[in-house]
Parts: sequence; C-alpha cells; structure tokens
Amino acid sequence: MKENRYSMNYMMMDEVQDWIQKDEHLSNLLNNIKSNSQSDEEIALATYYHVAELFHLPLTFSDIQEDSSEADEELDKELHSVFEELAYINYLAPNQNILDKVLLALYTVYKGSHLSIKEVAQKKYGSKEKTPKRYSIFFFGSDIDARISFDIQKEFNSWPDSGAVARIAFEVYAAK
Repeated sequence: MKENRYSMNYMMMDEVQDWIQKDEHLSNLLNNIKSNSQSDEEIALATYYHVAELFHLPLTFSDIQEDSSEADEELDKELHSVFEELAYINYLAPNQNILDKVLLALYTVYKGSHLSIKEVAQKKYGSKEKTPKRYSIFFFGSDIDARISFDIQKEFNSWPDSGAVARIAFEVYAAK
C-alpha cells in the first residue's frame, strides 16, 4: 500500500514517543490528562495547553511576539507557535488522530524542527513548479482547531475581514 505523501511523519512520531518515554514529567502529565479526560478532543486540548505550559512553548503568534521582544531579529524569524505548527499538520494530515497531531506540533516547537511550509504550499498548488512566487497563508480557529487557507482575499476586501487570526506572506526569490 502506497503511503500518502502528506500523512503524518511517522519517523517524527517515533521521536515524539521517545521524548514522552524519556521525560518523566511529560509522561506523568500525559498519564494524568488521559486519566482525567473522557474524549480524544478533551485529551488533545488539555495536552495542548499543559505541555506548552510545562515547556514554556509559545501557543499563539502573540506569545512569540511577547517572548521574542528581547530576542535577536534573526532568531525571531525562526520561532513558530504550537498553533501555527498544528494548523500546518491539520492541513497536511486532516484525518489523523488529533492527539497525535497535537503532540507532533508540540514536539516540533520544542525541538525547533518546524514543518516545511514549502510542503504545505506544494500540497495546495500541486507541485513545486506550480507554486506561485508570492502567496499568503491565513490562519483560522483556536486551540486544537487550528486551520489554514490560501485564497481568502478573493472573498473578502481585506484579510482581517475574513476572521483570520494571522497572515503570513511568502515570496520566493529565484536564484540568479
């Protein structure tokens, strides 16, 4: 059976499991959350907040702006929030288990090994060659309901009118 190109990165999921097993505080926290929650969504939501708090991870774009006010400008460009990573994961692997997606988003922010925005764009546009040189990604939702869209400005006068919580614009420069 051919694996879906955009399914969860199972090698990274192995790393997530290793992280959980090796970190006693994390493992205990997750066990506690699972024992006190009933649905997968409740477990994922509690995990989203409590693991981010445990490791001081930025949950939202505003958390990055607050945390990076003293950071070097070059470093600031590399910071991602858990919400942003989860939005990309939700787009790339919409049918995967929500808890796995939340754990992967937390792990990528914790490790600083962010998902490829190019892969997200390639899924949208079909290939690297078809990806426009300029495009924007708009973020919607909150918490574990993080979503992205590419085409909202066709429907609205401005992106804030769309209800998007953030926008990231990309411009790809051709090598000379």
